Amino acid sequence: LNQINQQIEQGFEALSQAKGTKTLPDASKKLGPSVKGSTQVKTASPPADGQISDPKIQKPMGEQVEEAAPEQPSPDLAKQQVEDKDEPMNQQEAKVEKPVVNASDEELKELAAKDPDCGGRFGTKEGWKPLDQFVAEISVSQFFEEFLAEEAPFGFDRLSELLKHTQIQKQPFKEKVMDINMVVPLTGVPFVNQTRCLKQVTIVSQSESKLVIEMDVKTFDAPYCDTFICKEAWVVLQPLPEQQRCIVVKSMKIHFVKSTFFKGKIQARSEQGMQETAVAWLKHAQQRGHLHRDTLSQKPKLSPQASMPPPSQADNQEKLAPKQVDRAVREEAEAQPVKEPLLVEAQAGPPQEKIPPPRSDGHLQ
Repeated sequence: LNQINQQIEQGFEALSQAKGTKTLPDASKKLGPSVKGSTQVKTASPPADGQISDPKIQKPMGEQVEEAAPEQPSPDLAKQQVEDKDEPMNQQEAKVEKPVVNASDEELKELAAKDPDCGGRFGTKEGWKPLDQFVAEISVSQFFEEFLAEEAPFGFDRLSELLKHTQIQKQPFKEKVMDINMVVPLTGVPFVNQTRCLKQVTIVSQSESKLVIEMDVKTFDAPYCDTFICKEAWVVLQPLPEQQRCIVVKSMKIHFVKSTFFKGKIQARSEQGMQETAVAWLKHAQQRGHLHRDTLSQKPKLSPQASMPPPSQADNQEKLAPKQVDRAVREEAEAQPVKEPLLVEAQAGPPQEKIPPPRSDGHLQ
């Protein structure tokens, strides 16, 4: 240890002498021989500024060299690490969707009362009358798909079939207008029992939380049919797009395009027919589950003929091929003479008129 101490002192002296010189002397030559034993002290040339890079020899031997303590993370860094660990849990909690709370009947009625279309455009001040109002357990989008879409399970064409309408022709929407032609039976109208009819359905506005449609119904064969048009409006509302409950408000109006002496009778009879149709529509829609989200139709039901398997080729040939009759049997039947029917006579009593037998053409059967 004394030798090492002497060598270190010599190194310091050499450094102090070399401060004023341009080149530093080789410190390894002045450190003397190595320490006894197999262990040798390795030295390196000092830096250009004259400072020794080894921290253990920068102080005298008598002073204790303190080792550098490990670096402690700052409070901000520790807080950031804790937040990073909690981030996956927060993401999982965010993925869990909260249950949607649907609006109550009172909230839906209040929404309809404040709607500008229900109270303004289709209100009583504009000549409209309330036709029907009910709550459906479906959203506005589901309402459109069930009743107004091109392949709607319960569209207006299906309603016409249930109401015994004939010659139904439904056209797809074109620029938000759909035409439906049909023949409608009439009751209580003199000299006419049916009439041709055209229903035009127009989408006034459509969004995720509101749907407004307007319908014009024109007849062509009823008395004074050129003097009026039956108009009907539907407003479907829900407070929020993610909710699964809506309110349907229906209004009606008889619009006269010409003056007529029978205006009162025409209006009363037309409004009665529209009310009956609205009641029938709601009845069939509820019975078939179109107004509840748990019983919505996934696809329109096929008719019994469409659901039957197609006939085989042998069945088709059997139906198309004429029945072959044995020639001998046919010739024998033709050879027998046709017997004239005998007149029936009374067995007792006074002579009665002869009664002719029933005719072969079956008019008396």
